[in-house]
Amino acid sequence: MAKNSPAFDHEYLEYLHRNADQIRGLVGLVTDEPVDVQAIVKHFGAKVKREEIEGFDASEFSGIIRMNRGVPVIIVNKNQSQERENVTILEEVCHLYYKHPLETLGQGGRNHRSEIEQEAYQTAAAVLLPAVVVAKAV
Repeated sequence: MAKNSPAFDHEYLEYLHRNADQIRGLVGLVTDEPVDVQAIVKHFGAKVKREEIEGFDASEFSGIIRMNRGVPVIIVNKNQSQERENVTILEEVCHLYYKHPLETLGQGGRNHRSEIEQEAYQTAAAVLLPAVVVAKAV
């Protein structure tokens, strides 16, 4: 389950980066190699679909996972830039990695917990931009 994230303490950042490095390692990436998002998706046995979700404004929806006959399907907002789409896809993959419960869509909007979303999003960011790359750039 989601680890509590007290305002980016050092232990929490290490936790995020360890998990991001593990995800990168699953597809044979070393720490500073560019990410092949589709290779990571394939490793998790997922598919990606680009569409709009009825009843949700494009600014309210970036992505969600649905199961289709046992296969995770990552549905992403088709109106996003490629860069934003990559972050969204990786965030959804991180939900699979952490085995977060799938969220639901209903008349009241999305049913998700902010700490779970934060954990998945921050890990996805670390997959895309590992700490070692940031340290080299600074």
